[in-house]
Amino acid sequence: MKNFISFVAALILTSFPAFAEDVSPRNLSIGLGGGPTLGGGFIGRYEWENKWGIQATTLPYFTADSALIIEGLSATYALDKNPRGGVYFSIGGIGWHRMQTEYIWPVIEGKVDGNGNPLPPQNVNPTKIRSWSNGFAVGPGLGFKFNFFENYVFSIDLPAAIVFEVKEGKIIFDSLRPWPNIALMYNF
Repeated sequence: MKNFISFVAALILTSFPAFAEDVSPRNLSIGLGGGPTLGGGFIGRYEWENKWGIQATTLPYFTADSALIIEGLSATYALDKNPRGGVYFSIGGIGWHRMQTEYIWPVIEGKVDGNGNPLPPQNVNPTKIRSWSNGFAVGPGLGFKFNFFENYVFSIDLPAAIVFEVKEGKIIFDSLRPWPNIALMYNF
């Protein structure tokens, strides 16, 4: 049930621009992107005529032993727009939730291999230990977008991302990451 709820939330985040009113040509973009204040995965961006815009990114990834959910939300303001691209200011943030499973096999005393290493027991189930980690990053950035092949957009945003981790209920500063946000999108 948790996986289904996460999937529905991810679907809503990536498709929010489809519900916007008065969608005019070339204001709605959908594609793939990633970065420290953009998140990573599927991205949707909508730009209003008054130069303001919003973009949301999500990546739900699940396996039997791990899960990773990353969501990002950013506001943009176009400093310059022209048919070839533009320059914009952005402020945004991401949050992530990660689960990993570690298996610990019990050791039976006295059973060793030829090198003296303990042998794993036969027909014994391992102990599963699940660990969870959460965190978030926020920061402003300056971005550049380039239009090509009529409806495609490549954007690169240079943010100053302040990264925090949540450990045992406490928010801990992790790092300052000036890595770029990069996205490749299709304009509708």
